[in-house]
Amino acid sequence: MPPTVIAIGPEAIRRAVVILAAGEIGQPRGGALEPGAQWGGDRMLLSVGSGSVQFVVGNLLSVQDLAGFLLAEFPPGSAPPRRAPWLMGLSAYEAPCFMALAEELAQFWPGTRTACGFLERYGHFYGLHRPPIGRAVSELRSMVEALLALQRWPEIFERVADAMGTAVEESLPTGFSDADMGAFLGRLMMGAQAGRVTLARLPACLRAIREESRPHGPQAAECLRIPHYRRMIERLERVSESAAGLIEQLRTES
Repeated sequence: MPPTVIAIGPEAIRRAVVILAAGEIGQPRGGALEPGAQWGGDRMLLSVGSGSVQFVVGNLLSVQDLAGFLLAEFPPGSAPPRRAPWLMGLSAYEAPCFMALAEELAQFWPGTRTACGFLERYGHFYGLHRPPIGRAVSELRSMVEALLALQRWPEIFERVADAMGTAVEESLPTGFSDADMGAFLGRLMMGAQAGRVTLARLPACLRAIREESRPHGPQAAECLRIPHYRRMIERLERVSESAAGLIEQLRTES
């Protein structure tokens, strides 16, 4: 049977990345037909299972039965697919963060018209910026731990949320995995658009909270009297300032 197109254009590119992210990219399988395999320039296999495959051709996301797919794409004598360039050197350890960040950027990066083109561009960016991405992920993990703890004190957390933007609560992860941090990094890199979520104003907000002589509200006063939370706010201020610089660097160089 011929393939069935299930998404077109930017939505197809975004969904292709989502499918790859769920497919344990980076795990060696030893076969030609594995997620991320490319052929014909702009064709990429996304998943194989239950007798069908999902694949992308340019900016068309399609599903097809496995037998029909193999007959149409790999007739006898044709060249087998190859491992995608952006997968070269990507370890299974890095893959969750790599794919979660890609999933966020796929929604906002301009100028990418095909799934293969987006992933090649993104893989090049990631390879050039591994160290700052790693540092940003480490600092964001510390930040998220403190931000989630501050939710216990609504009078302080509301001020922090106002400083971070309109979409902060939906942007904050609820876990601390590499995939959680990769997705949060992507939201912060792209979220300064329209003031949705940013770290730029957070250090000054935390400094003001920490230094004010008469905290806003009894809960805030109680929080700041507890040494553990005062130290947490001080550390959050330092880490958010450092992370903001790293994220701005990554955003401008992306």
